[in-house]
Amino acid sequence: MKNKIFASVILTVLTIGCNTTRISDPIISENNKTSIFGSINLNAQNFENYLYATVNGSHTHDIQLTFINVKNNTQMTITSGEPNGQFFVTNVEPGYYKLTKLYYKYQFAESWADVGHEFKSTPTFYFGKDTVYNFGNLQWECDKAKGQYKLVFDDEYDGLRLNFINAKNNLNWARTPWKKVIPERKEFVLIGMGRSVGPGLH
Repeated sequence: MKNKIFASVILTVLTIGCNTTRISDPIISENNKTSIFGSINLNAQNFENYLYATVNGSHTHDIQLTFINVKNNTQMTITSGEPNGQFFVTNVEPGYYKLTKLYYKYQFAESWADVGHEFKSTPTFYFGKDTVYNFGNLQWECDKAKGQYKLVFDDEYDGLRLNFINAKNNLNWARTPWKKVIPERKEFVLIGMGRSVGPGLH
């Protein structure tokens, strides 16, 4: 179990070394239009808190999704943002990728809380050339008291795509083919934990 729990400080270092893209950068490459798009919502219950630092509640911003290229082991971390937890990354090298980690951190003054999970059975996806791969709406469900952690694919694809294209008013996004990412099953079991840390303890 120890090796399944990853520290936020490690995640921070890894993220700095990756091409992390926010939803505020809607630029699609003419040379390589392969992109990943979707939205995510974290629903967390029964985690500890330190003062006002807790992951409990519903969160859409600053959730990190980490993919690893199966062929060359390159890591790619995408961070959710406005609106409503949307995430995307462009100029993705085509190939097979594993979705390996989910991570969220909440900071209040000098205290913080975080939750991070890996997959019990890691989902693998293929991203082909010059296509936007739409993950739809993802629900990250965490209940520490019950020991239940899972990622649910919510089947909300078309509405997200149309809203995104209309909001960005970018013909490149509209002209590029979109493909729904439909996994082998709708729910994936997660392994990991959350914590809350006070001043001087992190």
